[in-house]
Amino acid sequence: MFSRDKAMEGDGRRGGDPTEQHPWKQWTLLKAFVLFLIAIAGLSLPASNPRAASQAPVETVAVMAPLFMTNQSEQQTFDALLQQAADIGVNAVTVDVWWGVVEGAGDQQFDWTYYDSVFQTIRDRGLKIVPIMSFHKCGGGPGDDCSIPMPGWLANHFNGVGLTADDLRYESETGNQLDDAIAPWATQHPAVLQQFTEFMQAFAQHFSGEAGDFVELNVSLGPTGELRYPAYNGNDDWSFPDRGNFQAYSNVAREQFRDWALTRFGGLSGVSSRWGIPLANADQIRPPGGELPPGSRRAQSFVDTQAYRNSQYGRDFIDWYQESLVGHGKRVQLAADTAFGGAFGAIPLGMKIPGVHWQMKCTPHPRIAEITAGLVRTSFDLRPVDAARSDAFGYRSTMEMVDQVKQSAGRDVVLHFTALEMDNDPGCVGTSMAETLVFWISHGAADHGITHKGENALACVDGPEPAGSPDDRNWGRIENAFIHAPYRGFTLLRLVETDCNPWQTDRNDYANFISTYVVTGPPVTVHLAEWEFCPADQGCTYNVHAFGGLSGEFTLGYEAFLNGRHWWVGQIPAAPDTFSFTFNNTNGWEGGPGQSDRAYDRSSHGNEIFALGRADTVVHTTRP
Repeated sequence: MFSRDKAMEGDGRRGGDPTEQHPWKQWTLLKAFVLFLIAIAGLSLPASNPRAASQAPVETVAVMAPLFMTNQSEQQTFDALLQQAADIGVNAVTVDVWWGVVEGAGDQQFDWTYYDSVFQTIRDRGLKIVPIMSFHKCGGGPGDDCSIPMPGWLANHFNGVGLTADDLRYESETGNQLDDAIAPWATQHPAVLQQFTEFMQAFAQHFSGEAGDFVELNVSLGPTGELRYPAYNGNDDWSFPDRGNFQAYSNVAREQFRDWALTRFGGLSGVSSRWGIPLANADQIRPPGGELPPGSRRAQSFVDTQAYRNSQYGRDFIDWYQESLVGHGKRVQLAADTAFGGAFGAIPLGMKIPGVHWQMKCTPHPRIAEITAGLVRTSFDLRPVDAARSDAFGYRSTMEMVDQVKQSAGRDVVLHFTALEMDNDPGCVGTSMAETLVFWISHGAADHGITHKGENALACVDGPEPAGSPDDRNWGRIENAFIHAPYRGFTLLRLVETDCNPWQTDRNDYANFISTYVVTGPPVTVHLAEWEFCPADQGCTYNVHAFGGLSGEFTLGYEAFLNGRHWWVGQIPAAPDTFSFTFNNTNGWEGGPGQSDRAYDRSSHGNEIFALGRADTVVHTTRP
């Protein structure tokens, strides 16, 4: 339902009245409207035929490895569980590659021994690997059962370039300093970013012979590996479902906010005029309540008075706060692209954003938890209505960043999102709109052509709920996300038998999910003869747009000049046996409504097809 169809409306893609589209297009829009009403009401979506309604091919069905294994017995248990996972159709395993483990002894002192062993165990079971470059600490996050700090040598490593240990940390509005990961303002310094690059280069060099085992190179961008601030941290006097604490009170954060405002708005007088605040000197440009001593929530008045969204100062501060986080994500992702060249150059990068689903309704400050975590901007449209879709319901700058990295890197970037198992709290029992958020993120990702995959946020989806908990988790919601949105993969938290025993709790449900939703057909290779000059070296691309049994866009790369035509080629992975498709490029679509639609049938076309853009609708089995 949440495919690129929405982007077609009014863009001249086919000409004429945009309501005069395919029946599949009209049905897509109708389903979208119905889904929105259902999601806002907090009701479950109706069951349907998943193969008929599935929005995109499910490429990966993965499990998370234990955070860290400390003895041989744990590794033997892991090996046995891997076999069970492989038996039900799991095809990949995510593994945290901890910075504090590999390079903890000192700068450039890499020890890959643990990962040599773990990767070989996974490889022996015939499974692929998604390594997570874990540039954050383990401990303090939900479900963390290990204590792995950031490398200790980092604290004094940058003294020579003017960065202290405090500059690497977050400082909360409470005055607490948090070392969950390196704060975004520090990675603006080339010396800090270089440490990320060196770690990833060392990984690529050590595992160069096994590059084919990796299906994605996921990169941690903040606490618990997610692109966010540690706003909801128990070590910072937070408990669910509190609003969270702003994290921009360190000296380096204050300095960068001050410099940003002065540069953006034309010096001190420009800032004063824009905000309507008399400013005697630049030091008065500070985060909310920055003039107050630490020890209490310095931004409380900023929140209580709604200044964070109703004042120009407030909107500008939130813009900078979120822009700082997104800029950090872009820098680290581009560093990953630089580091992962050679045999790793075509492997997709990956990143994760969290499902901050509380403080969304039945609260005087809707969306405040996402705001303190740095996920959305109050200058964007945050309303829970479809008009907010153009701003990706507040996530637009994040989606634009992912798309920019993808275009710059020339490889796919996979966006992962959590909380697929959660509901919208009924009535005002709680403040959550988790299920709605799952689809908002899919809207935003699909509208920007971003491959996105999901996972559960809390272990033991099918386990009993805590007494008095408003949380309702179930596999039906995970299934609905795949029926009605183009999520392309799922990762189960976690392949362990500790605590609530998530593997044994959810193994059977996961097996049913895999057998129902994973299309096991081979890929289809598509060759297209371009219909107009479209220079690949100037960023032009062609795409297959699939519908009628398959939904999504699949990028083609330039192939060669053959038989008097310029050809492009790409693959549709794990394709169903029948589907319909047409093409578009950077400039638009190849025809009017129904004019250039084609029907694929594996039984007659095989697994390699050729098409002449704007020339005919024949699905050729040899190159014309």
